[in-house]
Amino acid sequence: MSTLTQYWIDEAIRLDLALGAVRTDSGSARLAQASAQAQHRIASDAVRLASDTVALARKALAGIPTPADGDPLLLAMSQALIAWHEALHTQASTDLALQTAKAEVERLQALQAALELALAEARSAQQLESKAALQRATAIAALEAGGRWATLAADAAQALSASEAGARARVEGEFPTHATASKNFLARVRARRALVLDSASQAQDVANASATASTAALTQAQRQFDQAWQAVRALVDTAPRLADDRDTLVRLAALPAAHPAAPASYPILTPAQHDELFDASLKSAREAALVKLTAADEAEKDWRLAQATYDKALNVALKANPGKTVDDLNGAEVKTEFDALVAKTEARATKRAELTADPAAYAILQAWFAAVPELLWDTLDQLDNAIARLLVFKGAPTPAQRLQDLAARETDLVNALSAARLAARTQRIAEQAALRALGHWQAEQATAARRAKAASRDTAPL
Repeated sequence: MSTLTQYWIDEAIRLDLALGAVRTDSGSARLAQASAQAQHRIASDAVRLASDTVALARKALAGIPTPADGDPLLLAMSQALIAWHEALHTQASTDLALQTAKAEVERLQALQAALELALAEARSAQQLESKAALQRATAIAALEAGGRWATLAADAAQALSASEAGARARVEGEFPTHATASKNFLARVRARRALVLDSASQAQDVANASATASTAALTQAQRQFDQAWQAVRALVDTAPRLADDRDTLVRLAALPAAHPAAPASYPILTPAQHDELFDASLKSAREAALVKLTAADEAEKDWRLAQATYDKALNVALKANPGKTVDDLNGAEVKTEFDALVAKTEARATKRAELTADPAAYAILQAWFAAVPELLWDTLDQLDNAIARLLVFKGAPTPAQRLQDLAARETDLVNALSAARLAARTQRIAEQAALRALGHWQAEQATAARRAKAASRDTAPL
């Protein structure tokens, strides 16, 4: 399996080698620049000398007594001009070489600085990843064979098998229930809790979908890896609660059974509390109001689902249509989802209004919930939380599956990192080629006029 630690080790080695090569090239380029500077100075000195020679020849030619005496001087003048033009040509050529060498030195110096920074970042990432990998390895070892929590799933399953049914019987028996779901008090209590938790889950789904649609593959891979690691870490962090949760179920299962006959007694409630919660004279009115609460909750659930569906569609449409407003999209690309959301919004408002339309009936419902003592609410929370954690420990996904997913996501992240950095490296190479060409062009442009003038007055090879 490809690991992040090994990736950053390899990446640091690669960058170190690349930096070494660039440093060598940079040194060679500086030597080439120094040589070009020396050649340019020599050429400039030659131009001055040739210019002085031309001036002397011109002065000598101006002082001849008769035309016949000028032939040798004319020849000297011609040779001086030839030498001067050749010197100018050479000077212009060495100027081009010097400008090109300077540009190459500047390019390589910038590249060297960039690689030094990249190497420092890679080494820092390697150090951070080494620490993170050690944390992951510790957690993984705790869940693998021979680890502290190697039998976590089996232990959780055993705890549930031994005490869940008994604990449920003692606690759930204290709450009013009904065969019809809409009239089931305990079912409504749990459904309302689940509705809130599901809403958070839906928001996460929308965020994940939006991130998948709008972010690069590397960002997505990093996000998925982080989530996989969080799932493993959360399991290890909460694993010590196994014993407490097991003891909670054992304790609740050991509560005395309900004894309705006189003298009445119950596992948690006092007889008076039980009588108030199960008041037969209010049963029909309470259940009728509960039906309305159920309808309002179901409308809320439908609205939240419609909102999540609309949000996902809108995020996709916004990306695909950057020139359109939300109102534009609501009338076209996401009209179906928007219309469904509007309908669910109206239905939710209707059911909420129906719930409280009869203040007296709603007050009866409120009083029913208030009749549950805090001790019973807390005990129900203890039961549900213990069972929920034990079910997580038991799986699915099982601890082994979480570890497999973490390993797979790490491989995906390594692949995404490799692809992204290869693309960046390819882009940098292309940019370096462009900079090299740009430097040569600028050198050509800066010296073109002088070289053209010199070339037009001389016969030396271009």
